[in-house]
Amino acid sequence: MEKKLKSLEEFNEERRYAYHREKENMGNGIACPRCGVEMYDAKGEGVMMSIPPQLRVICPSCEYRGNRIC
Repeated sequence: MEKKLKSLEEFNEERRYAYHREKENMGNGIACPRCGVEMYDAKGEGVMMSIPPQLRVICPSCEYRGNRIC
């Protein structure tokens, strides 16, 4: 089966959206397992050099903390 490639416009729109989400410090699209609110990547904690690398995520509502794969 042949993989469908994205158009330049589709690719740029996805990257533009991702860039603005990061700039605005918006959530990462992951629901908190405890309360369901969208979680955020913890800023300033850096990437954990595990295999695979991980980032700390935090729920702004109940303060649940976990790790997500980069």
